Amino acid sequence: MSNKFEIGIIGAGSITTTLHLPLLSSMENIKIKYIADINEPKDLAKVYKINSYNVNNLKKLPDCDIILIATPVGVRSEYIKEFSSRNIPIFTEKPFAINLDEHKKSLSYSNPMTANYMKRWYNSSKSFSEIIKNNAFGNLQKIMIKEGGIVGKTNRSSDTYQSNKKLSGGGVIMESACHTLSVLSDIFPEIDVLDSKIIWEKELDVQAKVNFIIKGDKNIPIEYMTSLIEPIESGCTLYYENCYITFDHSIPNSNFAINNYDNEKILNIKNESKYATTSQQAYYLVWKDFIDKISNNEKIDTEKLTSIKTTELISKIYELGDNN
Repeated sequence: MSNKFEIGIIGAGSITTTLHLPLLSSMENIKIKYIADINEPKDLAKVYKINSYNVNNLKKLPDCDIILIATPVGVRSEYIKEFSSRNIPIFTEKPFAINLDEHKKSLSYSNPMTANYMKRWYNSSKSFSEIIKNNAFGNLQKIMIKEGGIVGKTNRSSDTYQSNKKLSGGGVIMESACHTLSVLSDIFPEIDVLDSKIIWEKELDVQAKVNFIIKGDKNIPIEYMTSLIEPIESGCTLYYENCYITFDHSIPNSNFAINNYDNEKILNIKNESKYATTSQQAYYLVWKDFIDKISNNEKIDTEKLTSIKTTELISKIYELGDNN
């Protein structure tokens, strides 16, 4: 391996053009080697002075130090299999897999992998975790989480991959709720789904109300709602015996307010900026974490980095939602 990590990229969609290419091209220890797509992205490759390829013949794609797979989740498995066979570390977009069986199959290749669940690196998420771990406010009684907001219909043309369930794997749960579930999975390893109610628009989920349980000495309930069809103010509330804490989990650097049950704000918790305070910083930290682990020959916990627990929760939400 040279002094710089050579990155190959599969997928030339918006997440690549607006996020990964600008970010990777600005990192000192990174060299982008090539980009490939169904339609060879020659013009995009010229901008970044890199090689371009068509993905129709995967065997002809060059080796690299890390491969970024930024294709729709529904067509990702063949790329994971190919580059795992070459022992090339894999960085995928979220969600990692279309279902739990596919997730387990990908991990069975025993290859270093991570998924871009970047909100786990938000300062808000890390502060949330610290509050839970410190237990300074007594026993946690309940958590309520809401996120989303009205966007009318799915707001996507019929030719986008997000409008195709076979490509996207689903709607709002796969597309955005997976971020929140990845944070909850990190903080509460014993979280499970009790029940789920889903509203569908054609074949895609546009709203979900889910009851989770955090298993332990005292089971703690989580009431969760995500919607694209109802007005919602995104936020998380942690309920304790004598107070409750509110913050916006959906933004990188939220304020945390402690309130009593007379609806009086007692104080704000000072949120130290140790982690990502912008989305761009969060994306950078996901990449840096993976590169550092590979560079230092660390043992990589692929179940954690790809958040198999998130895939398990999503699969169960859909299963229970289909049965209601």
